[in-house]
Amino acid sequence: MEPLLRATVSIGILVFTGKMLAGLMRSLRLPSILGDLLAGIVLSPYALGGGVVIFGEPLVVVNEYVRAFAEIGVIMLLFAAGIEMGLTSLRRTGTFAALVALSGGLIPYAASFAIYRLMGEATESALIASTVFMATGVAITLETLREVGLIGSEVGEVLINSAVMNDILVLSALGVTLGAVESGVRLSLSYVVVRGALFVGAWLLVLAAATFLIPPIVDQAARLGARGAAETVAVSLCFITAAGAGAVGLSPLLGAYSAGLAVGEARSEEDVGEFVESLRLLFGSLFFTYVGTLVDPRLFLESSVVSATLLLSTVALVVKTLASAAPAALRFPVRQALSIGMGMVPMGDLGLVVASMAMQTGALGLREYAELVGVAAVTTFLAPALFTRMCAYARAEPGPRTWRSDGSRGGPAG
Repeated sequence: MEPLLRATVSIGILVFTGKMLAGLMRSLRLPSILGDLLAGIVLSPYALGGGVVIFGEPLVVVNEYVRAFAEIGVIMLLFAAGIEMGLTSLRRTGTFAALVALSGGLIPYAASFAIYRLMGEATESALIASTVFMATGVAITLETLREVGLIGSEVGEVLINSAVMNDILVLSALGVTLGAVESGVRLSLSYVVVRGALFVGAWLLVLAAATFLIPPIVDQAARLGARGAAETVAVSLCFITAAGAGAVGLSPLLGAYSAGLAVGEARSEEDVGEFVESLRLLFGSLFFTYVGTLVDPRLFLESSVVSATLLLSTVALVVKTLASAAPAALRFPVRQALSIGMGMVPMGDLGLVVASMAMQTGALGLREYAELVGVAAVTTFLAPALFTRMCAYARAEPGPRTWRSDGSRGGPAG
């Protein structure tokens, strides 16, 4: 069968199964995103997707076309989040979100590095493996926030902006460590600071360009009077900005989020937002099922891998929650700060991508890779469920400009 046709069938099976299991999760009062992830694991090439053969073809094939559509999905997720947030949210919470991102990234990095060294790992391997513990899967956190109705709240703004800045931190750390190990450069504080500053400067440059160019172009397209002109132009500019971010060494997701923040300042933001939301519902579900297909359950057959995975998962859940909640507690009541901390925990696709990149360069072995995949899987499944429960408890806790029951911004939610 043609690869494109094969991908079309696979996408249909993945999305359909994901939505069915998402409905089941909702009936169990669990985040529906877990249904998409579970569908991906069950239908992965390592499970039923490769084990069930129909007319000589595997039930599900994850080829380059499926990956491409999944990447479109996560770009739409971040683009939609940027539109909903608007640049105003970044201005209002950016400095504080950066503090949460730094604390929630650097402390888990240091803790996991110490544990890897105690386990006997080499310094280079420990440095690279520890980068995974900095990661926050923005799309996972975003979808969980959407389900509990907190996208427009101050807590939601801080959490999303912190997760996006965390992406910059992770990519900076990965670039620095991999680059140093591959080139034989000795890691130093000045080297790390300079390279990190370059990553941050590149993102600010992309954001400034998007803010200056995108709103007037989208508004001009809306004045053309052609049906869907503003919506189509906005999505096109999103892909262009994502590509631009990738060209300067950043994640395309940062470009998509920057484009969304810029579109949020346009006059036709509401029409574009409704159109992008429709795309998000379809492609977003595919992305989460795709993330599930990356997890190979066979990696966890060794008892040593299982024990290491459980230990490292506990570190990720506890240390990252507390490290992110500590600065958040300066602005929010304790329960809400802990909710923000838990929202930073799921590693999602970013954790899997970082682990895969490290393994492909030879910096990590199969055993270390299996452990990191296990940690990413545990945090991706467990953290959203815990976050949802913690939000339910924290809603009743009063505080300055906390969330309301509908997730809208405003005064104390008594």
